[in-house]
Amino acid sequence: DAGDGERRWERGIDLGYVTGVEHQGDGFFVVGWRDGGGEIVRVDLEAGGNVGGETTLDVASPGYVRGEGGDRLYFRGNEIHAYDPASDEYEWSLEVDRQFGPGVDVDGETLYGGNRSGWIVARAAADGSMRWDTRVEGGVTDSLSVAGGIVWARTDRNELVAIDASTGEVVHTLEDAYMVAATPG
Repeated sequence: DAGDGERRWERGIDLGYVTGVEHQGDGFFVVGWRDGGGEIVRVDLEAGGNVGGETTLDVASPGYVRGEGGDRLYFRGNEIHAYDPASDEYEWSLEVDRQFGPGVDVDGETLYGGNRSGWIVARAAADGSMRWDTRVEGGVTDSLSVAGGIVWARTDRNELVAIDASTGEVVHTLEDAYMVAATPG
């Protein structure tokens, strides 16, 4: 309990390893990775019991990004999945030829992904349709950041690349960006 620190309930969840815990309405969900697949368990906050059981996700990676407002989770890999935790269903799934690697961000209307092959892709958050794709020198090594209409990507060539979020055009490349973090602010 947040007020007095007393334990309300305890719940064991076998998910291999947990990659995220997210609050949703009157409960929360736990995202985990076990036996080569992703799983989500939704838990009622008051009682500690499962809500809707476990959802097994067919994803190539345990990584995900939460959409603005928390209305959906986007899972990345060879397929991209938009998962609605409130309904416990996929809103859409899409097999892609340019896999989203470690760098994923969403700004509300657009889902941005980068990969180790140097591709940065913008897809509509509502349905996954392609907005643009751009190839940069070197592979994307960190999460992308979107701020002020710019997608920021750090590459394995130690460059920080600024890309126009609406067009996909490279605006600027900062070389020797060893200690620069690609975060808005």
